[in-house]
Amino acid sequence: MKKTTVSFTAKDGTTFYMQCYVPFHAKERKTATAMILPAGKCFPEDYNWISGLLCRRGYLVYALYQRGYGSGVPEINDNAGPVQKQDMRDAFHFVLDQPMVDPNRVVVIGHSNGASMMQQLAAEENFACGVALSQLSDRLAYARIAKDFEPGYYKRADKMYDGNPFDHPEGYVERSCLHLADKIKTPILAITGDRDFITPSIWAERMTKALNEAGNTRSEFIAIEDAGHFFEHYGFHGDQRTEVAEIIVDWIMKMMPAE
Repeated sequence: MKKTTVSFTAKDGTTFYMQCYVPFHAKERKTATAMILPAGKCFPEDYNWISGLLCRRGYLVYALYQRGYGSGVPEINDNAGPVQKQDMRDAFHFVLDQPMVDPNRVVVIGHSNGASMMQQLAAEENFACGVALSQLSDRLAYARIAKDFEPGYYKRADKMYDGNPFDHPEGYVERSCLHLADKIKTPILAITGDRDFITPSIWAERMTKALNEAGNTRSEFIAIEDAGHFFEHYGFHGDQRTEVAEIIVDWIMKMMPAE
């Protein structure tokens, strides 16, 4: 496989970069492709454990350098808000336009913020399947609960989303995906560690339940035992990224074979 960097210009004129893994056969025909949306403040290199395995299994991979984190200036992390969602849309359409890409065989993989945005994209666009890692599907409900159990987050959210979640729910809903479940026809694999204290697994479980109830019965939820938000092992025993990568790739191969 070959690892390279590509670039595109977004609608607002910003230059974005994407890490690209190219399998050996990709120059010969349109190729099944994965696009990776990192979590807030994360980089494509943080997901090499997924990218490398996907490429070795025959998938072309593009991973986005986010605005301020390898692309563009200034640094922007609006928590799956309008700026980051538009950046994602621009990246998605750039990937679809690449000659090596089979536009009918694209999987979008998102982590944390990226997982919410991936499912928001799935409500707008058709792609073969999606993977949501460590997602927070309902920021509004989470923020309302946080008033009692995590007051620090509640105060930060008040500033980030232009008001508290009781009186000004709009900014929270805009960054959520649970309410879009009936619009998402793309099968989604949701994976969260059962020791994830940043985005507890209940939010991924609820999203999958909503998708299934809306008729998207190929969507699945998997909880990784003793794993945290970044699939680190709870305690002093390393991480479980290798196991998680195998689960992801096996599921993608079932939904969207590379060959």
